[in-house]
Amino acid sequence: MKKITALLLCLFSLLANAQEKLNKFHVVDSLSGKAVPSVSITLVRAKLSINTEKDGIFMIPGNLAILRDTVILYA
Repeated sequence: MKKITALLLCLFSLLANAQEKLNKFHVVDSLSGKAVPSVSITLVRAKLSINTEKDGIFMIPGNLAILRDTVILYA
């Protein structure tokens, strides 16, 4: 019984760590180098929409190597 409990705890901790991965990106103007606020980001396959913060930062959850999605930016 103790082995099963320990195994379940290990699996739950692995799942919790896998879900916490956040990838942080900055949207900047190529000419001025300043952050671009109010940009809408869409991940096509994941059907996920994200808006940048005032400083042009947005985060995409998950492992990007596995995700392999198309990112569309609307400014």
